[in-house]
Amino acid sequence: MIPMRYLGPVHTLGLMWREEGMRGLYRGYSAYLLATAIYIAIIPLFAEFCAMSTPIGGNYEDSSDTMVASYIRKQHKNESD
Repeated sequence: MIPMRYLGPVHTLGLMWREEGMRGLYRGYSAYLLATAIYIAIIPLFAEFCAMSTPIGGNYEDSSDTMVASYIRKQHKNESD
């Protein structure tokens, strides 16, 4: 059986505080902040790029002028029939 070094969260914090001090509690936090900053910067850009390449996001092959002209032509054709 593997011996347990930590008996619980409070024991863990106390042991870390005694052995490593305040610096030990925040060791590795800068790497976490860097990874989070990269995630926050890249993921929204990727999501926006994906959304803009879909018809729902606004990437229509026809411009709005062409769509309106097409609608008017259809209405005019239906009236003349």
